[in-house]
Amino acid sequence: MTRALALAILAAALSASAAPAADEGEADRAFLSGDYARAESLLEIETGQTDAKPVRRLLLARTRFLQGKWKPTQEVLEPLLKQDPENPAGRELLGRVLQRQGQSALALPYYEESLRQSDKPELRIELAEALVALNRRDEAVAQLKKVLADGK
Repeated sequence: MTRALALAILAAALSASAAPAADEGEADRAFLSGDYARAESLLEIETGQTDAKPVRRLLLARTRFLQGKWKPTQEVLEPLLKQDPENPAGRELLGRVLQRQGQSALALPYYEESLRQSDKPELRIELAEALVALNRRDEAVAQLKKVLADGK
C-alpha cells in the first residue's frame, strides 16, 4: 500500500510540474492567423522539449522575428545553426536579424551563403541594404542590377 501511494504521489507531482505538451496544430494555427504572441508561447513549450524538431525551432525564431524581437530570435537561431549549420532558412533569417540590429558586417556571410543555395531577389535586396550600410555602394548596385536583370 505504501509503495502504491508513493507512486501515485510521484506521478501527481510530475504531472503538475511538467509543462503541458504543446499541440503542433494549435501553434501552427496561431501562427497562420497572425496571433504571433500565442504561437510563440505554444512553440516555447514545444521547443523546450529535448527532442524538438529543428523546423519547430525555426518556426519559433520566425514568430519572434515577425514580432520584432531581434535578440530572442537570435537566441533561437544560433544554437539551431550549431546543430544544423547547413540550414538555409536559419542562415537567411539570422542575417536579417543581424541586419535589423545594425550588425551589417556580421549579416553579410549569412546572406552570401544563403544566396549560394537559393538566388532569391528579396535576399539580394537585403544584401544590398547591408552593403549600403557598410558604404560598399558599388557592390550594392551590382546586387540590385542582378535583381532587375532576373526580373525581366
